[in-house]
Amino acid sequence: MKHSLFATIILTLFFYSCTPEKVKIQIIETTDVHGRFFNYDFATDTQKNGSMGQVAQYIKQQRQQNGEILLLDNGDILQGTPTAYYSNFVDTVHKNIMVRILGDLHYDAATVGNHDIETGPKVYNKVKEELSFPWLGANIIDIKTGKPAFRPYTIVEKKGVKIAILGILTPGIPNWLPHKLYKGLKFADMVETAEKWMPEIKKNQPDIIIGLFHAGLNPAYGGFKKNAYKNPNATLRVAKEVPGFDIVFAGHDHRRTIKKVVNTDNDTVTVINGGSHAKWIGSAELVYDNKNKRIESITPQIVDLSQYKTDKSYESKYGTYLDSVKNYFKEPVGWLGTELCPQEALFGPSAFMQFIHQVQLSATNARVSLSAPLQIYTCIDTGTIYRSDIFALYRYENYLAEMNMTAGEIDRFLEHGVSSWFNTMQNKSDNLLNYNEKGHLDAPYYNFSSALGIHYKIDVTQKPGNRVTITQVDGKKDFKSEDTVRVALNSYRMVGGGGHMPAGAGIDLETLKERNVLLSEVPIKNIMMKYFNNHDSVRIDTEINWQLVPEKWTKQAKQKEIQNF
Repeated sequence: MKHSLFATIILTLFFYSCTPEKVKIQIIETTDVHGRFFNYDFATDTQKNGSMGQVAQYIKQQRQQNGEILLLDNGDILQGTPTAYYSNFVDTVHKNIMVRILGDLHYDAATVGNHDIETGPKVYNKVKEELSFPWLGANIIDIKTGKPAFRPYTIVEKKGVKIAILGILTPGIPNWLPHKLYKGLKFADMVETAEKWMPEIKKNQPDIIIGLFHAGLNPAYGGFKKNAYKNPNATLRVAKEVPGFDIVFAGHDHRRTIKKVVNTDNDTVTVINGGSHAKWIGSAELVYDNKNKRIESITPQIVDLSQYKTDKSYESKYGTYLDSVKNYFKEPVGWLGTELCPQEALFGPSAFMQFIHQVQLSATNARVSLSAPLQIYTCIDTGTIYRSDIFALYRYENYLAEMNMTAGEIDRFLEHGVSSWFNTMQNKSDNLLNYNEKGHLDAPYYNFSSALGIHYKIDVTQKPGNRVTITQVDGKKDFKSEDTVRVALNSYRMVGGGGHMPAGAGIDLETLKERNVLLSEVPIKNIMMKYFNNHDSVRIDTEINWQLVPEKWTKQAKQKEIQNF
C-alpha cells in the first residue's frame, strides 16, 4: 500500500514537472468567407486574391511554428459563389464542399451565419449532419422543443488548456429572410442567450472562454437603437454586459476590427473581427500561465492573406471538384444583345438595372419593380451568356417577392435609398455620390434602390428625405399617395432588409408579413436563367423613367466620378 501511494506521488510530481509553466496558444478565426473556396473568379475567368486555399497555407505555417492551434469559423461560409451554389443545390449527393474543406483543415468549431440559414433548411440541415465538429448557434431555438436547434457551446483542449466556445448569431434573420427559409426556428436575443449559457459553461471550469458571434460591432446599423431587444449587432454589448469572456470574435459586417472593452466586472475583453472573403482572418496569440491559472497576455492581429499562395496539396485535393463546377457554369443559358455595366446604375437609369427590373416584372403580376445593383464593377459583355454570368449579375440567393405598397410608401422607400446614395450638391463642382474620408462609397451600393413602373425625379440639391418626386405611377399621372400598386422586389427587401421598409417606407415588420402576396420557389438567379432560356436574344432598351436634377450639375459629376468604378 505504501509503495502504491509513493508511486502515485512520484507520478503526480513527474506530471507537474512536465507540464509547462506557460503555454502559447494560437487562435485563428475565419469569418464571412462567402463561398471563397478557390481563387478562381467565374465571372472573369481569372485568379483573384482571397480563398480557403490561402487560409490552408497560413494554417499549415502556423501549425509548423506553434504545434496545436485552435481553428474557428464564424459563419456566412455556405453562400456567395458558384462553387458554394453547386454544392448546395446541384451536387447534393456528396458531402458539401464546406464540410469537406473545413473537416480536412481540422476546424475545431464554427458558428452558423445568417447567409448559411439563407441557403434553406435542406442545405443547412444536411451540412449540420455531415460536419465532424460542432456547428454552434445557442440562440437558434427549435420552436417545438424550446431548445437550441444547434449546439450552444463546445469545450476543446489545446496543450492541456481547457477552452470553452459559445456560438451566437445575429437575431436579425426575420428582418432579412422569408419565413420559409427558417421555418420552425426562432432567434433569441444575444445578451439574454449569453447570460443563460455562461453559468453552465463555467460549471465545466474552463481556463479560457471565447465568444464566437456572427454579429457586427455597430448596434445602430440599420436604424436600430443601441440597447434594443434582439439588436442584430449586439456583439460589443455581450462583451461588456456578460462577464466571463476572455476573447470575443465578431463577424457579419465584414469590418476588420480589433478592440479592447471593459466588462461590468472591470475585466478586459479582446474583441476581434477578422474581415471577410478569406482575404483577411482574425488571430490571437494567447499565453496561458498554468501555474497561476490565468491568461498572461492576448496579442490580437488581423492577418492579410494576400502574401500567402494557395497551398499546393489543397489545389491537388480539390482540383477535380473545381473542374466539375467550371464545367457546369460554362454551360450557356442564352444570348445577350446589350452590354450590361453596373457602374451606370449609380448615376441614373441603366441597361443593367433595366434587365433586373424586367426579369422581376415578367415573373410576377407586379406593375412596379424595386431593386438595387448587387455588384458595381464587372460588365456583362454581349454574346453568349453562361451560368457564371448570372452570378456576376446577381450575387445573392434572394427570392422574388410580390407585395402591395401605396404610392406614398414607394416614395419613402426610394427616399431611404437616395438619402445615403447622393451627396447634397451646393454647386456644380460638388461630388454627386456620397463618399467617406477614405474616398470610398459612404454606404453599401446594394442599398441604392431604383424603380421601374413609375416616373420620378431626384433633386440632389435637396436634403435627404425631400429629394424624390414621383410624377407617374403605373401610367397614371393623377394618382394619389394612398393608391395601392403591386410591387416586385427581392425577399431581403420584402422582409425589411436594409431598413427600406421600416425606416423608409414606414411599414413595420408585422405589417410586412400581411403585405406579401407571393414568394418564388426558386432564387432570382434561377428566374434569370429561365428568362434567357425563354428569349432567343435578350436586348435591353433602357427606359429613362427617372432622372437626377439639376441635370447639368449631375451630368458633369457623373463624367468625373464614374472613372472611380
